Amino acid sequence: MRLARERIRWAATHKASSSDPDFDIHLDRLPAEQIKHVTVVVDHHHPTDHVQVLDRAAGSAAMVDGFYQGTLASVIDLKNFVAPPPEQRPVITKFAQSLAFVQGTRLLTTGMNRSQISHFEENVESFGIDVSPEFLTVLSDAIDTFDSGAGVLIERLGRSNQLAGSI
Repeated sequence: MRLARERIRWAATHKASSSDPDFDIHLDRLPAEQIKHVTVVVDHHHPTDHVQVLDRAAGSAAMVDGFYQGTLASVIDLKNFVAPPPEQRPVITKFAQSLAFVQGTRLLTTGMNRSQISHFEENVESFGIDVSPEFLTVLSDAIDTFDSGAGVLIERLGRSNQLAGSI
């Protein structure tokens, strides 16, 4: 993960993040008026590998318990993240919650025309769905099953690429 003032680039390797990133996000193209800080969440299938962060403002950055806090961005490595105890978690202000709602709405309505945006904003509650805890458990189990299968496939592909490279 490479963090710069104007963009965030991600790739599976250090070299690729510079020359051929899988994701290249230009912050000025995000549908938010003034982005002061971005949080990037990385979910990958390599639990023994840790996300590495290169922050142009700070140089090589150390992740602590799967988390990096930079000036312009934070990075969360989901496979290695350890949440702080409740008493050490930051308090989220009403202003921050309101700002997240406004910016989130802008993100959700990207590509909509004015009429569609107005309809969405006037009826935002009707777009929500109720999900029972039981359904969330079933959904979480299904995702874990899929992730396990994807992990096995990725490992096999990795091994076959290593074998092909050694021939």
